[in-house]
This record gives sequence, C-alpha cells and structure tokens, in this order.
Amino acid sequence: MKQWMLLLALLSILLIAAGCGSNSEDSAAEDNEADAHSEEEQELKKDLLNWQQDMAATLRPEQSQITDLEAVLSDEESELDQENVDDARSAAKDARGKVADYEMDGNVNEDTTSAIEEALPTLETYYSEVESSLEGSVEDADLSKANESFEEFQEEMDRIFEDAGLAPTNLKNEFS
Repeated sequence: MKQWMLLLALLSILLIAAGCGSNSEDSAAEDNEADAHSEEEQELKKDLLNWQQDMAATLRPEQSQITDLEAVLSDEESELDQENVDDARSAAKDARGKVADYEMDGNVNEDTTSAIEEALPTLETYYSEVESSLEGSVEDADLSKANESFEEFQEEMDRIFEDAGLAPTNLKNEFS
C-alpha cells in the first residue's frame, strides 16, 4: 500500500512538473513575440525621430528666416523692412521646393511612410501660402492663413507620432 502511495505521489509530481514545463514554453513563446513586437516599435520610434531630425536639418535655414519674420510681425515695436519680407518669401519658395522634392529614405515602415507622404503636401501648402502672403508690401504681410496650414500639418504628424507611441513635438520649433 505504501508503494502505491509513493508511486501515486511521484506520478503526481511528474504531471505537475510537465504541466509547468509546457506553461513556461508557452510563456517563452509569448515573451519572444512580445520582444519582437517591442523591437519593431522601438525601431519605428527611432526611425520617426531620425526622419524628424532629417526634415528639421533640411528646412531649418528657410524656416528660421520665416520664424524671424513672424517674430517681427508680432512685435509692434520691431521695425519691419522690405528686405526681411523678401528674404522670408525667398526662403518659403526654397522650402516649398525642398518639401516637394523630399523623398522618404525607406527606413520607416510602409504605413508610416505613406502617412508622412500624405502629410507633406500640407507642409508644401504652408510654404506656398507664406510665399504668396509676402508678395505685397510690408504692411500687407499676414501669415495667419499659412499658419493654419502648418497647424493642419502638425495635427497630421501628431497622429503619426502618437500611433507610434511617441509624444507629439512642436515641429515649427524643431524646424526653426
């Protein structure tokens, strides 16, 4: 009788150990999937931040001239001259060309690349509107419509960044 009890106890221990072993295999497979997904997410985040840096480096010379003009326009005590307006208009034209010619380098996944490429025409519109707003005299310079286009671009990019698990950033500041 004791032998039967001992045999039953050993059999129970083996069954419990086998059950736990299969759970750890399942758990390991789930961990591997989670790690792969996490690596993809981290890679996407890194690629988006690299895209942001590249775009900022591409547009910074032109955007900083436009931002400087906006600062002068908003400060009633600052004196605005035609040269500032002409420089900003030229910068907007150059930036519009850079955005129109911009090509994604292929580091960002296909869905995100597509979303960014769909947002870029809005940025191009912003630069076009800055350029056309500055066609007239210094007194007629009004960038409010252009800024609405940039806000639309910003909202589109915020969604892309949030979908990737990143906090949105003020792209106008990044580009300046």
